[in-house]
Amino acid sequence: MSTHSCPTCGNNFSVPDWLDGSAECPHCSGGSASTGSVAPAESQPIQPTAVGAPATSGHAPSQLPSNDLAMILRQTKPWVRFMSVLAYIGIGLMILGSIVLFVLVGAGMFSSDMGPAELVGVAVGYLIGALLYFFPAYYLGCYASNIQGYLTNPSQDHLAKALLSQKSFWKYVGVLSLVVLVVYGVLMIVALVMGIVSSL
Repeated sequence: MSTHSCPTCGNNFSVPDWLDGSAECPHCSGGSASTGSVAPAESQPIQPTAVGAPATSGHAPSQLPSNDLAMILRQTKPWVRFMSVLAYIGIGLMILGSIVLFVLVGAGMFSSDMGPAELVGVAVGYLIGALLYFFPAYYLGCYASNIQGYLTNPSQDHLAKALLSQKSFWKYVGVLSLVVLVVYGVLMIVALVMGIVSSL
């Protein structure tokens, strides 16, 4: 500690040695000597955060660049179109097969192992299969066409239509799969019941 004399009021005051001689006189400055201590910073009140609320880091959410999105869709489109064409080919073959079976039944050209009723049943099954295959083929074709529309003219409208076609495809496939599972379950129960009844 060193003693300094105030040139204004003439009073002496003590100042730590590590301070320079520019310390203010506590009598002239209202009694608050400059002792080198730093006033504590006012603490900012902590705002409560709602439970489950996402933390905000000040950065905008990351988005997929439009170039990457276009590249992904461009690589997806050929496979979607390929599966759509395969489905249409299968539909055509099933319709052709049903026509051939109807012609054979009409011409009386059938074997003793499979009569006309069985051939007609197979032909009707082909037509039902062609009908069931038509909708996924159509949705895939629309999906590929809307992808091409987005690649030609990138817009939210074309992108929304492409995603809507994709949603319709998977919704149809999911519902059809559920129906098939239910039918299989019913057939298994019927077969089990018939087996038990026949054994009595």
